[in-house]
Order: sequence, then C-alpha cells, then structure tokens
Amino acid sequence: EIDSVFLEIGESGRQQLKYGLMLCLLKVYTPFDVHQYVFIGRPSTFYCSRGEEKLTDKCFDNKVASCTNLTFVEDTMVSEWGLVCDNNWLSKATMSSLMLGFLIGALMLGNLADRIGRKSNLVFTLIGMLFFNLVSAFTSQYSVYIMSRFCVGFFVSGNILSTVVLMSEIVGPSYRGIYGLAVMGSFPIGIMLLSYVASHI
Repeated sequence: EIDSVFLEIGESGRQQLKYGLMLCLLKVYTPFDVHQYVFIGRPSTFYCSRGEEKLTDKCFDNKVASCTNLTFVEDTMVSEWGLVCDNNWLSKATMSSLMLGFLIGALMLGNLADRIGRKSNLVFTLIGMLFFNLVSAFTSQYSVYIMSRFCVGFFVSGNILSTVVLMSEIVGPSYRGIYGLAVMGSFPIGIMLLSYVASHI
C-alpha cells in the first residue's frame, strides 16, 4: 500500500512542494493553449468594397467572394484568412478541432500514461504542445493551422490527465486535497495571466 509508505516517510516535504510547484506552473500554462482563440479569433471591424459600394461588417450577398477589396481594422486570425460572412464558420471550426483533439487525446493518452509512466507521458505531451503551438503560430495556411490546433488539443488533454494524477501520487492521503486544489486553482490563474498578456500586446 503506497499510503502506508507515505505515512512512514512523510506525506509532504520539500521535494513534494518542488514537484507540486512545477506541476502548478504547467497548469498555469494550459490556458495559453486552450483560450488563445478568444484573442486571436475575436471579431474585428472590416470593410467590404465592390466598385463604388462599401459595406461595414458585412458582405454583399453574405459572401466574401463578392468583395473586390476586404480590409480589416485589426490583425487577427480572422483578418489573415478572411474568416467573415460565409467563411465565418471556419473561424469557429478551429475551436471545434481543438475540442476533438481533447476527446481523442483523453481516450488514448490516459492509457499511454499507464504504460510508460506519468512523468514520461508528461514530458511527451509537453513537447507535443510546444511543437504544435509553434506550428500554429508560424503557419500561413489555414489547413495546417486547424490540424495543429487538433494536435495541441490532443496533447493538452494527455498533459492535464498526467498532471492531475501525478499531483495526487506524489503526496500522502492527508495532502491530496490541498495539492489537488492547488493544481486545479492554477488554471484560472493562467487565464488571468493570459488576459493580462493579451491586453498588453
């Protein structure tokens, strides 16, 4: 029984606090992967021109192709690929792709963590998150972007599973509630940090 071992050696100490802090920092980073759409996919004022006619925040016949000139006030994912009017759904599809990645990642990476260990799975998923975030940041193609968002969701899901379970495994039963609360409470802290960073960039 692992709990009896913890009672002998101590349920929480300096090393557990270090590991716990690192896992909390990983959880703080998670919203930067998950909620970035709120900022990079936000609605932006745009102008659709055709000859002498000009519309604001709408297209002729609700079709992007009807605009001979499409200009945006802000630089976002929406302006980069013209995801307005009849192409508006493509913007929402990026979040759906992320959520599909969550679903498949949860089904597959939980079992992988049982086989290779939580720590190995944590490192593997973190590398996957970082790599595909870089891909999504630098690609100029929508198809590559949506696939990279799927992969980010896939690896984030496995990372969260490993983080939460590992946090409960490094301490004794008396401290699992506190450590679990700390790691779950790190997520809203990450959301606040993301909001602050996004508002100052």
